[in-house]
Amino acid sequence: MFEVTLPYPISVNAAYRNASRVEVARGTRGRIKTRAYMTWQRAAGWDIQAALRDLPPVPGPVKVTIEVVRPDRRRRDLDNLPKAILDTLVDLRVMEDDRHVDELNMRWLDEAEFKGCRVTVESIERAAA
Repeated sequence: MFEVTLPYPISVNAAYRNASRVEVARGTRGRIKTRAYMTWQRAAGWDIQAALRDLPPVPGPVKVTIEVVRPDRRRRDLDNLPKAILDTLVDLRVMEDDRHVDELNMRWLDEAEFKGCRVTVESIERAAA
């Protein structure tokens, strides 16, 4: 099992942008990570590496639980948040691949002893066929 508290995650709506004409001319294609996303990934990466302490990746299939503290009273979509978190967990080898996520649980917390989000990754057993 792996557990970490991360900064409030960036929304998938703000995580990527389309390549500009100049970038396309230079050979860059498709969607590109935004500066805000890369900044969030660096901050989250420090927290993940501190919590990881040379642990091996959590073997798949996995159950991921994400508890998010509301940063303010604005309306927000909870379903826009897991992409950045899951991709960063894979990038830092907490789990092998997010295709191994068999169960994903998320919830808002109005008050908590932490800010941002708490992420738990647990290995789960598949039922025998």
